[in-house]
Amino acid sequence: MYISFNFFQLLILAGAVNGLIWSALIFVKKKGTRGNVFLGLLLLVFALGSIKIVLQEKIPYFNHYLPVPLLYQFTFGPLLYFYLKTAVTDGYRFSANRLWHFVPSLLFDLLPALILFNLTLSQYTTLVQKPGFLMDILAFVLFTVYGCLSFSLIRQYKNSINGAGNKAMIKWTDQVMGASFLITVSWFMYILWVIFLKGRSLSGMMPYYPIYLVLCCCIYALGIAGYYRPEIGLLYLPVKGKRELIPPAELTDKKAALLQKMKEQDWYREEDINLQILAKYLGIPVNELSYIINTGFSMNFNDFINGLRVEDFKQRLANPTNNKFSLMGLAYDSGFNSKASFYRAFKKATGQTPSQFYKAGEKSA
Repeated sequence: MYISFNFFQLLILAGAVNGLIWSALIFVKKKGTRGNVFLGLLLLVFALGSIKIVLQEKIPYFNHYLPVPLLYQFTFGPLLYFYLKTAVTDGYRFSANRLWHFVPSLLFDLLPALILFNLTLSQYTTLVQKPGFLMDILAFVLFTVYGCLSFSLIRQYKNSINGAGNKAMIKWTDQVMGASFLITVSWFMYILWVIFLKGRSLSGMMPYYPIYLVLCCCIYALGIAGYYRPEIGLLYLPVKGKRELIPPAELTDKKAALLQKMKEQDWYREEDINLQILAKYLGIPVNELSYIINTGFSMNFNDFINGLRVEDFKQRLANPTNNKFSLMGLAYDSGFNSKASFYRAFKKATGQTPSQFYKAGEKSA
């Protein structure tokens, strides 16, 4: 029996085959197991859905004869979200209490397929079309919700020190969000097409072809990048050795990002600031912040904070409008909580006492 495929079916089928190949390669890749799971599953469900589209057009009532579904559209959103969550969150682990995110797929992907399998052919042809389209709309809404959650996650990451110090990851997450936006738009077009054009084909193009062509493009982009570019953090989670927790180039970026955040937020002025509180503000692990300060700046946490306070004090002292305030008044405004700690920190940072520094400034003026 000779089976022919149209141009769009060939494109979708080629993308599906690539999806199966890339997902298999990513699953067997040894490094970064947690990242592999979500990336591999995402490519796999994209590929299976694409295969389903081609088969249902070539085999009449194909879905009726298959007890296990090929389309898991209710997993698209959760897999995308946890894919990004794994990428941007250090040490993130998916736990069993998050499996509820995949309950909609169980209810609306798997269960209906089992029900349809047990219908007679006449019942199937009568009942399948309208509920199927309603499921498509519901899956679209769910994907949009997870897209918004992913956008919020990426925005938080960009505002954290990890994001500010990892330009490659920011670029990659922007590309992933761009791909999800294209999926959303093409999915919405499909819904409008079915509602207003009654699902009619245009020049041989079925209403669902655009979204599956977009999914196939995502298969190529995510598969190739995920497999060959470990630096984006999806497949490779670096082993945190004792000597080098962060690569030197990345450490330089994170040092600059830390200083920028400290100057923007003035956290060093808080009297009770400590390593744990600052790490929480920045959204990074305590050991990572400690490494940035200890290794990057070659100082401990207290010296780092006091150094920023000293610089703040010097800037205040140089401002003529502050001449009416005492040295200790300016020191308190800079975050110091006692005269002893202020004098000790200032002498350590500058080699002079505050009074000596002030008098030297008056003479130079």
